Amino acid sequence: MGATTAASLEVAVRVGRACLSASLRVPAGPLGLVVFPHGAGSRRFSPRNAYVARHLNAAGFATLFADLLTAAEKERTGFAST
Repeated sequence: MGATTAASLEVAVRVGRACLSASLRVPAGPLGLVVFPHGAGSRRFSPRNAYVARHLNAAGFATLFADLLTAAEKERTGFAST
């Protein structure tokens, strides 16, 4: 698989009054967007997620890894480190 340049951004996704953290990677001329939702117990920064994102980006797809818990919900539920 060849090297592909993709812009990487940390973004905030507003859903009603909630603000969710997400990581967005966009290659040049993306074919589409693949969304990976992460909730309690999953990690959007895991090596497996990075591997999948690299392959999708190289194939021309943008990727968005979004937390489904707000920062306050993570603190309250004990998942602040995910």
